[in-house]
Amino acid sequence: MTIGKTGEKSLLPESVPSVGLTTDQSRIILRDKIITNLKSIAKKYDDEVNAQANAYAEKVTKGSFDSDEDLYQAAKESLDETYGQKKQKATERMQTSSDELSDKRLSLESDRTRALSRLAKQYDQKQDRLVEKLTKRGLASSSIATLAREEAATERAQAEAETDALYNKRIQTVDRKIEALTASYNAALKNFEVSYAMDLQDKIDRLKGKRDKLQSDYEKTRASDKKQAYNAYIEQQEQTNREYEQKEGDYSGAKKQNYEERYTYLLEELQGKNKKSVQKFILENDALLRSYLGLYYDRFVKEVT
Repeated sequence: MTIGKTGEKSLLPESVPSVGLTTDQSRIILRDKIITNLKSIAKKYDDEVNAQANAYAEKVTKGSFDSDEDLYQAAKESLDETYGQKKQKATERMQTSSDELSDKRLSLESDRTRALSRLAKQYDQKQDRLVEKLTKRGLASSSIATLAREEAATERAQAEAETDALYNKRIQTVDRKIEALTASYNAALKNFEVSYAMDLQDKIDRLKGKRDKLQSDYEKTRASDKKQAYNAYIEQQEQTNREYEQKEGDYSGAKKQNYEERYTYLLEELQGKNKKSVQKFILENDALLRSYLGLYYDRFVKEVT
């Protein structure tokens, strides 16, 4: 053997001939994808039936409890009677006192009018006596008579002013009492409103607490009843469906729509696929397909094979 020179041709690797990589797509059926999507379609119907069963169970086992509005009205009616009586008594007391003070004020006004009237009569008589006296003395037109009349007029005006001031003071005292009575009454009403609001909220909270406890206790005991009602609904639906299917050889309502959707989906997925591949797919998944297609299984097999 000569080192560094080309060896025997038998020791060299033979060239690998090229292989065609083209795949027949009609033979490929994505089994996992198809079964998963069938399961999703079927789940839509199961979810709908479960929702209906839960709604039925909730309805037939639902307890009757007062709403928040009912509790508010009950608390309000209870307090309205109590606070209504308190407010009525306060109003009656205020009205009685107000009437008494108003009567007293009117009485003082009348007393002032009579006092001023008596005062005017007294000074009129005094004026007449003064004129008569001055006339007898021949002084009716004298400066003495003028001065005497001025002094009498001043004395009269002062007496009237003092009398008027006296009664004004008495009337003002009554007016202040009326104002104080009104302020006290308004303050009492405001206090009633504040106390009423606080008592109302307290009563509502207590009523809600009782209601919520009753509702919580009821929820704990009705769990088994709710489950029984749920199962009863499912059994009734299944019984109704069985009777219809045995009689008509078909599904109805939402169930029919869902099974038709499964059927149509499978047809679309297998459309144009190789017959032998389809037959193999059906054979290998016979139990699953029968489960998902039900009454439509035989028709499906006939159509795709």
